[in-house]
This record gives sequence, structure tokens and C-alpha cells, in this order.
Amino acid sequence: MEQFGEFVTNHWMLFSALALVLVLLANDLAGGIGRAVKEVSPRHAVQLINREGAAVLDVRETKDFQAGHIVGAINIPEAGMSERLRELEAARDKPLLLYCATGMVSGRAGSLLKKNGFGRLYSLRGGLSAWQQENFPVARD
Repeated sequence: MEQFGEFVTNHWMLFSALALVLVLLANDLAGGIGRAVKEVSPRHAVQLINREGAAVLDVRETKDFQAGHIVGAINIPEAGMSERLRELEAARDKPLLLYCATGMVSGRAGSLLKKNGFGRLYSLRGGLSAWQQENFPVARD
């Protein structure tokens, strides 16, 4: 044990770096546990839709939705979501897949939905951009 103390003293920078990595790792793991919305890949999103009947919610602006969206998605922009929560009542007890353009806005929308009693919330990692990179179908109005 005495040698261990001497080793730590001689290599304090190495142990400082190790401590920092361990703290960052613990923070990342703990953050994932408390998140309101679980991020999923486009392939996992397809499984949620096909196997579990997930409802799909596009939180982008209406003009962006009309330019292209996931087939079967409903559009409620994140900015006005709190006023339109009643439209999502049918999806309250099933998985709800949220997406935006790149995956940043859907997390905020998910937090609002979580506060209003929605349980199984998923965010499409990378948003519609990632969906299109996988060559999954996009509908246009």
C-alpha cells in the first residue's frame, strides 16, 4: 500500500486525469437516467412505429413539415405546443416519437410533454436529417 501512495505522488497528473474521466463518465451515466426523453436511432424509431404503434410528432414549424416529414406524423410546432396538448391525448398511453430537423428541439418539447403526464417519450437522434440519411420514406404536402 505504501508503494501505491508513492506511485500516486509520483504520477499525480495521471491520477488527476483519471479522476476527471471518472467524474465525466459518472455524470454522463447519471444524466441518461433522469432524462425526460430517450434518444433513439432512426432504425430503432422504425421499430417503435412498426412494432409498438408509436405516434410520431414533428415539432418543426409548419412550413418545414409541409416540405417533408415522416409518413403519418402529426405536426405541432414546439413553440405552441402547450396550447395544443389536447391534440395528443390519444397518444398519452403509447410510445411517442418526437423529431425536429436535427434532434435539438425535440428534447425540449419532450420535457414539456413529460411535465404534462406523457410517459414513453422518444426523440429521433439526428432528427429528420438522420432519417433521410438512412433513406427512410418522407412524405410531402
